[in-house]
Amino acid sequence: MRIAKMLMITFLFVLGRYSIGQAQSFYSILNKAKQDLLTDTFRNKNYKILVSNLKRAVAIQPNSAEAHYLLAYAYSRLNSSDAKTIPDMQLPLVIKMSTELEKANKLAPLYGGETLGLGPYSKISSEWGAMALNYLYHDKPDSAKWALAEGKKRGGFDDFILSVNKEILERCSQNSILVPSGDDFTLPLYYLQLIDHVRLDITIVDMALLGTRWYPQYLLRNTPVKFGLAQSVVDTLEYKQWRRSLVTINLNKTNRSFIWTVKPSYQGTYLLRGDLLFLALLKENQFNRDVYFTKGFAADQQLSLDKYLLSYPLVDKINIDNEKALDTDEFIKENQKTLLAFKPFNKKSKDDILPIDIIRISVLNKINKVNSPDMRERLILFLRTYLSEKSYPCYNSKIQRVLNYYLNAPTTAKQ
Repeated sequence: MRIAKMLMITFLFVLGRYSIGQAQSFYSILNKAKQDLLTDTFRNKNYKILVSNLKRAVAIQPNSAEAHYLLAYAYSRLNSSDAKTIPDMQLPLVIKMSTELEKANKLAPLYGGETLGLGPYSKISSEWGAMALNYLYHDKPDSAKWALAEGKKRGGFDDFILSVNKEILERCSQNSILVPSGDDFTLPLYYLQLIDHVRLDITIVDMALLGTRWYPQYLLRNTPVKFGLAQSVVDTLEYKQWRRSLVTINLNKTNRSFIWTVKPSYQGTYLLRGDLLFLALLKENQFNRDVYFTKGFAADQQLSLDKYLLSYPLVDKINIDNEKALDTDEFIKENQKTLLAFKPFNKKSKDDILPIDIIRISVLNKINKVNSPDMRERLILFLRTYLSEKSYPCYNSKIQRVLNYYLNAPTTAKQ
């Protein structure tokens, strides 16, 4: 009996030491993976080793949503480290990535672990959307449609974000060019056009993807977009030294011109490949087609056009005709119409709050600009009625402070 008791104590001691060692190993792997995935200097290192280490972490703690999420990102980087390598993506790695994110979502429907750019739901959309772009580049439109549908089936492309992007398309004029700002806009827009056949007259041109070799080729083969450059120039164009310069675009079939100052976009010295191709596109188009940006661009990403934009809910139009901005009544009416068109908000995806915060910021900026106390009160009431945290959560602490300041302000206005 005594020997048995001693053996049991020894077993429990060894088991405890083993469990502690396993836990230490788990957190060591996770912390190293976070560092590697967040550091650009890791880009050229071996993602296969990172995948192997994270698979070991998942084996130690299979109920860790964060471990599954990080493993998914490692698979993603192994498959395509950046937008330049989208044409080389492999479907089996997309499936492995997606499977890990689906496990993370099941374990933690409102993910609270380390986030590397995109949350789990948005990352599913991003990866399957990128696979769809891969298929489009290789002239496989049916496979692209399948990839988008598969992404939605697995938890991406939720109805809320699709309804937001549908509103973006509906805000654009007939046969226009739409320039989106990142995966949360670009890929749902392709989904809506390819799967739901929404606004096929609009040409989507992703500014960031213009900097790759493959995307301009895809546009030239499959859309009405032209750059007015020889194919060899499009294929080999790099960055260019640039000084602040006036650019003039003669408006087709008129005696008018659109003139603005283009500043360097990189290190105060250069225009990058994507900037140069977008400038060539604008010159070739001569504004025969209206050009819109989605919201969310930094000023230096819009070819110095930020002061020449006419603002609408969710989109900005390059204002070549000096059209007047929406007055306060029109502003409230258009934003109300936009918000009412949205499908129910996906509370599981923190990334989905981006378009709501874009509208919140536009309303807050409007409040600061109007001089009429009555109009200020009407805007505050609109904020309180449609954009409070009761309607949509607020994860940005800076926006939340300003929002709460105005939401708590007294008002007597009637909506």
